[in-house]
Amino acid sequence: DMLNELNSEWLNDILLNMEDAVCLTGKNGELIGTIDNEGTYTQIRHIAAVYREVPDAKYQESVLKGLDFLFNLQYESGGFAQVYPKRGNYSDMVTFNDNAMINVLYMLEDALYGRYPFDSDIIPADYKVKLQDSIARAIDYILKSQIVSQGKLTAWCAQHDPVTYAPVAARAYELASISGCESVPVILFLMNQEQTPEIKTAVEAAIAWLKESELTDIEYVRKASDGNYFKTTAGHRNWYRFYEIDTNLPIFCDRDGIMKHDILEIGTER
Repeated sequence: DMLNELNSEWLNDILLNMEDAVCLTGKNGELIGTIDNEGTYTQIRHIAAVYREVPDAKYQESVLKGLDFLFNLQYESGGFAQVYPKRGNYSDMVTFNDNAMINVLYMLEDALYGRYPFDSDIIPADYKVKLQDSIARAIDYILKSQIVSQGKLTAWCAQHDPVTYAPVAARAYELASISGCESVPVILFLMNQEQTPEIKTAVEAAIAWLKESELTDIEYVRKASDGNYFKTTAGHRNWYRFYEIDTNLPIFCDRDGIMKHDILEIGTER
């Protein structure tokens, strides 16, 4: 009984947060919902799982409110911002960073196709239509935002402009670039879709860029006491987090926003 009471209180806290979405606070104290740091889509999944066991209408209502928030978060072009409403900085951009948009899309697909935890009657028919449209527009955005460098399709930046599709900077040390990290889940997501000619072209080009950009037989030692952060080690394969567009050189950056190509030229904090 005590555990049930504790779980009930915890669940009520989640439901309160799901009034619109998991929230941040803006400059003027206004509530701002987010998909950053596993926000919103994780809670939607949890409430849907609860509904499978306890089909109470309040849980279904909560999930649908969460979906409505995500539909509002999505730009007409198909990309998902990090936050809604806008707060006037990089978080208004379409966000692949930390896999935010891609994780949302996997959740939307599960809801559309009735996969766990949405394998119940929790998603009405009209919402399935909205989900299908949302996913289709998102895929279109992903294809249009793939970075062209030196006349060739490459991969994606951590964030892109919602209108022009261009790669854009975020924090001072996160310059507009090709991401060796965020591009991977984007590729995997596209590989899970029906392989239209456009999707197949995008995937093959992105994989080709990864192969060209790979560091072979190089090991990165994060806390090297001798200052030798890179050493030759057979079998190791690595990629840089940020690559400069057009040169494909690695990018390292301090909080001053000045691009460096050598990790030893930046401070220890970064």
